[in-house]
Amino acid sequence: MFQQRINAMRICLAACLCLIGLWPLTSAAMTGDKEQPITIEADRVDIDDKKGVSIYQGKVRVTQGSMVMTADTVTTHAVGDKQARQRELDKIIAVGAPAHFRQLLDTKDAKTGKNEEMRGQALRIDYFAREERLVLQGGSHIWKEGDEFSGNVIEYDVAQETVKAAMGNVGGQAGEGPPERVHAVIQPRRKKDAKAP
Repeated sequence: MFQQRINAMRICLAACLCLIGLWPLTSAAMTGDKEQPITIEADRVDIDDKKGVSIYQGKVRVTQGSMVMTADTVTTHAVGDKQARQRELDKIIAVGAPAHFRQLLDTKDAKTGKNEEMRGQALRIDYFAREERLVLQGGSHIWKEGDEFSGNVIEYDVAQETVKAAMGNVGGQAGEGPPERVHAVIQPRRKKDAKAP
């Protein structure tokens, strides 16, 4: 009985992972976003310059180009040689109930002519600045136009234009509730040459 349940979960996960490959993420973040400075606004901050760690609290807002992240608490980690002024931001950890992000994409909406937008939310969002990669954990949900995708853990690689998701408890720890299955809603694509009625 237990083995049958494990096999059913494996089949379900494999089907969800196949579906992920069909989800259309054919657009990259706005060109030049990664070249922009990162600005952070908060009610208060505690900085440990020796360790390269800063903790921002209270209505935190992180901005880099068109990318905006909001959370209750944001922790930044810098790496590199402080003395040689070679430090750079490595990782941002945003925690909220939930934390949010949004970013404009290079692709334009056919109807409005405006840039499309990717947005998401989760209890925790890790942003790896140098890799341009987001990992959403806990009640994770992302949207791109009419399409949406949810699961407990979602990884969005901005540079590679890929999304990966997994069901399960955050961190794989027991006692955090039942595993959350991956869920996707993919809207049909309109034909470009279709004539309006």
